[in-house]
Amino acid sequence: MLFGTWKWSEADHNRPLSFQLDGARSQILIEDDHFGERRDLQMPMHLHFRLIVEGAPKEYVAALKSRGAKSTPFAQRVFDYFIETLTRFEGILRVSGKVRHLMSLETPTIYSFYDTRSLGFTDEGVTWRIDDGDPRTFRPKLPDQPRGKNPLFKHPELVTVEKWKKLQREIHANHFPSDEALELHRLAGRVYPKSKRLPVVEAAIIIESKLKSYAEAILPGKGFSKSKIKDLRNELTFNTVLNLVLPLTLTKTDLRKVIQWRPRIDRIRKIRNDIVHNNLSDDDIGEQEVLDGIYAAVDLFEFIDSKMQ
Repeated sequence: MLFGTWKWSEADHNRPLSFQLDGARSQILIEDDHFGERRDLQMPMHLHFRLIVEGAPKEYVAALKSRGAKSTPFAQRVFDYFIETLTRFEGILRVSGKVRHLMSLETPTIYSFYDTRSLGFTDEGVTWRIDDGDPRTFRPKLPDQPRGKNPLFKHPELVTVEKWKKLQREIHANHFPSDEALELHRLAGRVYPKSKRLPVVEAAIIIESKLKSYAEAILPGKGFSKSKIKDLRNELTFNTVLNLVLPLTLTKTDLRKVIQWRPRIDRIRKIRNDIVHNNLSDDDIGEQEVLDGIYAAVDLFEFIDSKMQ
């Protein structure tokens, strides 16, 4: 993934973001690719991924030394840690770092991860070491590979040093977006002047599904039986839940919060309907109103999740 940075010093590139995983810790650093004169605005070409396992079992070390079948399961484990870290990094970068136009490259595979020619995540490939020992290259045996198969630099989206520090605070506080919220942020990143129809339709699907889930979860507490809710399921549409069920199931205080988001979210519904029924063109859709509706939905999702805990 590619993004811009702003006013990074050499020392700043040695400050990693650290993630606590199940059985390991991982780190992401931005490599110092300034190639001569250091400029305020940079586009880092390489990230550095570190995996730290305290008191690693002997079988881990044996797998790292092996090039045979013994290395294969551990190679998959390392790659899974990598993908989990990369996904969390993307989430925190998009949401807390507000990098909407994150340029995502092809999703890495286990083959590209261990192939230094294709991934470009490091220049050295995957290396390992014990404590302060010399690094060694990990060359695992992988299954046979199946056949087949710039708004980026706007200042609000640049990763400043202060923003990098903020990301670590968000990680420590475990403030990761939900899968639904992250998907909405990804859709926001796909909204461009000539590309708004598909993000609107996909966002509407996610929003309607969330609203329906909310209604089915909250209505039993309002005196509706399961059989009655089942009968009403087809009637729990985007419009019905947003504009009728949601207001009727909230306190006045909560309703005041939702009122600020509801018109913008309802605009997504109306644009979706015009796209589907009237073939509304991209030229007739406002980019900002789409973004406002998507981000309002993110806020509503967080509110709904807090009510359903």
